[in-house]
Amino acid sequence: MKPIDSFVGLCIQKEYVSQDEVPWLRYALERRIVSLTAFVVLLIIGLLIATPATLLAFLITFCALRSRTNGYHAKSVGRCLCYSILGEVFFLRVLPNVWNDVFALVVLAVSIILIWFFAPYNHPNMELSPEEVIACAKSAKWRLSTLIFALSILYAMQQYQLALGVILGIVMTASTLIMA
Repeated sequence: MKPIDSFVGLCIQKEYVSQDEVPWLRYALERRIVSLTAFVVLLIIGLLIATPATLLAFLITFCALRSRTNGYHAKSVGRCLCYSILGEVFFLRVLPNVWNDVFALVVLAVSIILIWFFAPYNHPNMELSPEEVIACAKSAKWRLSTLIFALSILYAMQQYQLALGVILGIVMTASTLIMA
């Protein structure tokens, strides 16, 4: 991408980064641009298939957990976007239509156990050190615990659309771990 190359060149010229940090900077910038683009696409599609409250809680939950748990990674940006859209449609549109309280509770419990015991997935392309895996696992457990607490509060306050989004975000995160 030409704008990224220009920005990286400027960073080298201003001595913000050294030459050996260039691949990292380029990757980080590309990842942020792709993530932001995907987020906007998912936001637009999500608004067409779910309530804004459910969508917001779903996206926040999924992004907060996914950043610490990893999980399935597609081989290309296009596939990633396609799978993300399909996942969003399944979890926000299809799953709630076949859902009842018992099914939701069982799926949530299984998802919590999967995330608690199997996160993070150390994807071969990421090559996390043992210390990084431990830190991610601790952070994932902390975030999951916080989300479970928030879910309890949302139910107590009868904010069922927000609670549904949190549940679906946790379940989708666990699903990506299973697929990995």
